[in-house]
Amino acid sequence: MKRLCLDHGRADGRGPRILLLSLLPIGDTLFTLPTVEAMRARYPAAHLAALVHSQTAPLMRCVPAVDEVVVLPVGQDYDGAGRLLRTLRHLRSERFDVAVDFTSPAYKWVSLACGIGLRTYMKFDRLWWLIPARHHWWRSTHATRHYYDCARELDLPPWRCVDQRPRLSLPAEARSAARAFLRGQYAAQEGRPLIGMHAGGAWLGGLKCWPPERFAALADRLHERWNARIVLLGDDAETPLAARIAAAMRHRPLLATGSLPLLTSLGLIAACDLFVGNDSGLLHAAAALGVPYVGIFGPTNPANFHPIGLHPQQGRLVVPPVACRSPVYFVGGSTVWQRPCCRGVCRALATLSPDAVSETADALLRHGRLLRASGE
Repeated sequence: MKRLCLDHGRADGRGPRILLLSLLPIGDTLFTLPTVEAMRARYPAAHLAALVHSQTAPLMRCVPAVDEVVVLPVGQDYDGAGRLLRTLRHLRSERFDVAVDFTSPAYKWVSLACGIGLRTYMKFDRLWWLIPARHHWWRSTHATRHYYDCARELDLPPWRCVDQRPRLSLPAEARSAARAFLRGQYAAQEGRPLIGMHAGGAWLGGLKCWPPERFAALADRLHERWNARIVLLGDDAETPLAARIAAAMRHRPLLATGSLPLLTSLGLIAACDLFVGNDSGLLHAAAALGVPYVGIFGPTNPANFHPIGLHPQQGRLVVPPVACRSPVYFVGGSTVWQRPCCRGVCRALATLSPDAVSETADALLRHGRLLRASGE
């Protein structure tokens, strides 16, 4: 494989200019951060620009290694060909030396349109989209490693030599806004544990979501056992789901779905004693913030998608007693025509009781209480 060492810089004396095609959802954006940090360490004088969707732009602006964040107006951000062409012309004028394309092959046209001669791509198995090959290594390897391999031509150190944990650092304004939101909702109740819950997850049409009635039962149980404050999180589209959970609960939770900017929601997660959620971007954000978490996994493959925390024993996964018959792997792990075995609610997740999740949550809350008592 040809190495693209950029140590010599440019003719104008500046460091190399690298465009990161990070047109990804929140969780996958977090999975790319070990690679971004490794690139910054390897090329400290480089200009790193991230091309993102508007949803993840605030998140990427929190990454110190990234110098510039540009929103590409495609998909839900598309508002006419004029803005798209202006964005592409702007990127072309920046004369990037290399593009690192973390996306699927559908976005190869972007780096070509920007006139970037050197490009690196995801290392999918050959004809992965057509031939049902074994894909053993791909299916058993975490997404963070796959994203790192995307940039391995850039003379990065071996994977074993880098910090493989996604790290998320929030601005002080986001944490202050979250504290102010909590004070307005929970006056004089700051001594009680705060538990964040996310019952959503857009990918797979909601197939990876544990039934909302189970979340309601779990929330009531944790409220009664720990005198906990429960906050339901999510985006605007998940507001009806949160309202459904709240209506099924005996104790009133705090609804924070759709009412807060992304960074304020992440500030709420950072303030939590525990986070419980499906396999989604907010679960991975909790892990990257160092918050204890319980991850509920059903059809998605934990080997590819399990959260990576900052601390040992920071979180745990709960999986159904009956495994999904057709697990969903990271892009490239199965053909494009393979479909999940279920519709609506995953049959495997439907076998997971609140008891199993509650036991795991209790263990993490007890562990956190012991750590606080010992002053650690």
